[in-house]
Amino acid sequence: MDDDDFLYPSDDEDNYYYSDDEGVDEEEVASRESIETPEKLLKQWNSKEYAHIIECFPSLKYNIRCAQLEILKRTIKALYNGKMTILIQAPTGVGKSAISYTVLVFSEYGYVCSSTKALQEQILGDYSDLVRAYGRANFTCLRRGINPKTKKPYNCEHGACQVLKESCPLKPTFKKTPWKAYFSVKDHKQKYWQIDPKKTRVCPYWESKATALNNFAVVHNYSYILAEANHAREFTTRLVLIGDEAHNIESKIIDFIKIPITLDHLDVINKFLDADQKVRFVKTDKDMPNFTKMRLYAAWVTDLSNKIPVVQDRIKAEAMKAMDEREELQTKLAECVKKKEKWPEEEKRDLAERLEAKEMRLEDLFDIQNKIDKLMKRQINFYLKDIAVHLENWVVKVEEDKLFGIKRIEFQPIEISQYAKGLYFRLGIVNILQSATILDPVRFCTRLGLDPNPNVTEYIEIEPNFPVENHKIFNLNWADFGQCKNETTETTETEEELEDFYRRVIERIDIIIDLFPDERGIIHATSYPIAEYFMKYSKHANWRLTFHGKEDRTEKLEEHKEKKGSVLVSPSMTEGVDLKDDLSRFQILIKIPFPDMSDERVKARMAKDTEGYYYETAVTLIQSIGRSVRSEKDHAITFCLDNRMPGFIRLNRNIMDLYTRYLCPTWEIKKLDNLKDKPEVAKLLTQKIKRPKKEAEKLMDKKKRKYSKLF
Repeated sequence: MDDDDFLYPSDDEDNYYYSDDEGVDEEEVASRESIETPEKLLKQWNSKEYAHIIECFPSLKYNIRCAQLEILKRTIKALYNGKMTILIQAPTGVGKSAISYTVLVFSEYGYVCSSTKALQEQILGDYSDLVRAYGRANFTCLRRGINPKTKKPYNCEHGACQVLKESCPLKPTFKKTPWKAYFSVKDHKQKYWQIDPKKTRVCPYWESKATALNNFAVVHNYSYILAEANHAREFTTRLVLIGDEAHNIESKIIDFIKIPITLDHLDVINKFLDADQKVRFVKTDKDMPNFTKMRLYAAWVTDLSNKIPVVQDRIKAEAMKAMDEREELQTKLAECVKKKEKWPEEEKRDLAERLEAKEMRLEDLFDIQNKIDKLMKRQINFYLKDIAVHLENWVVKVEEDKLFGIKRIEFQPIEISQYAKGLYFRLGIVNILQSATILDPVRFCTRLGLDPNPNVTEYIEIEPNFPVENHKIFNLNWADFGQCKNETTETTETEEELEDFYRRVIERIDIIIDLFPDERGIIHATSYPIAEYFMKYSKHANWRLTFHGKEDRTEKLEEHKEKKGSVLVSPSMTEGVDLKDDLSRFQILIKIPFPDMSDERVKARMAKDTEGYYYETAVTLIQSIGRSVRSEKDHAITFCLDNRMPGFIRLNRNIMDLYTRYLCPTWEIKKLDNLKDKPEVAKLLTQKIKRPKKEAEKLMDKKKRKYSKLF
């Protein structure tokens, strides 16, 4: 198979575990036949009884719960009935990690995928016999030394075998030795270490990878498994593939196949092209139909892809020349050091400086080479192959600068249902998808290219067991927060009027914060501009509020955990954050988290599927309110400020049950312990905040309707 064939697997790809034995010695044949393939294990699985899966539960660590028993029982029943896809919607606190572990032990051959490295580590911390698989960037190369730019060791992503394109003695190969590394299912052969790993340290990346390939179960994150399984392809199909936080699979696949091309890319490419060959971003008319626009961009990308091989050859030629010159300088410098009395100090210094400059240039060339190789092999080739069939499924997002024009374009698929099996789901004969927010199993399956037919797919739903009094939600309905063109409503407000509106909102939010003087909480700000208003106008900005940017999210979360009375102000902690117990006793949802309608993909998707737009909103909304109540005994109060919420609930009642079950009447706010002796504060918190232009627009609409009735 070529590097690009991962898009459309051949009909016999599922049988890559077997091949003829020509040219393979008897020991290799025996080794291959002893491998427990997914097909063999599936037969064993179906011969087991229900009691066997209960025996696999980690009972030494945990007592099995009723919900866990129900999930495991229904899972086995579904498998016996031939259902190879199982959806599990279960709330926080059910113990989904223990369920995953039980299924992995029962299957004897599987993967579990998480959405972040932090969740990966959490699973690994609970179960010591599971192993992780991480990408090259997480390991230090033992052969390349120190990066002259960063003064830090090179990681394996920029290791000797990657940039120097030379064979590495520290990684496993097919050459037979006494030291087995792992059996390569992809190549149907045993691989061996070329040195004794017990006496000499081998490549840490390959050591970790070999350990994972040999283990019965591996914990991946989605980003790594998508990249590895579709490029290196050492991790192949196993009996079971468990997707944790499965509502993220669609966005992870989009991230994997989208194609960002930046001005930096073009600048680098153009340095190696002749003047008449240089590439410029193509400009399109804003009113141009998407299909016409994508045909124009397809021609542009095709032209770019034809020029990249020329660039790659020229980079390689310059790098080879630079390596020869570096070797010559190294020889001279070694001679200089050896015969120091014959070489002037100034000449030695000059040689050292020239050698360092050559090292820096080589490093630049290696970086450029990797960047272009990744763009071409992993992204452009996918796009060019797919647009021949699905051109209408792509949109392009353009970022422009007033001074410099276009600085970035990004090609994105509108839907990924046609790619999901070839890229991800093929890695499991049985696919188990877990999430607290599946909400609508038919829509969930359709978006991922799975068959929603109940004869094929089992849907297991566990009702939340948190007491309502521990998870109260109040819709305060302060105002219509739809202030930008990227949402369902528009406004004619100026920036100054909008800022003044948020100033008044934040002054009111400060009152809520005052009700919890020593307790932590979180404010879901939905965007960085809104978070900046808090920095500017909240009286708590310099004391209680904890802000984070795009790069320091983890550090600020740890700071919040250590600081008494801290209140997180975050545009991006709607999921993947565990604010259990005292880490959050209240949360404020400023506005409904509608997807950004200024995004070309979101706009195109909504044009195809309006209900899907609201479905995405509901998933984010319910994930948001789940940050602060993490168990039956945990408790927190949620305040929603957006007066569009009642209407949103009415329109989407079938997918909002996980919100409405905790919704309390607004008048009950005065019964809260924090407000029992403060009736005037309770009254203030339920008053609306007027937006002059909004009110004027509504009045004008009312007059228009009244006037139209006269005719």
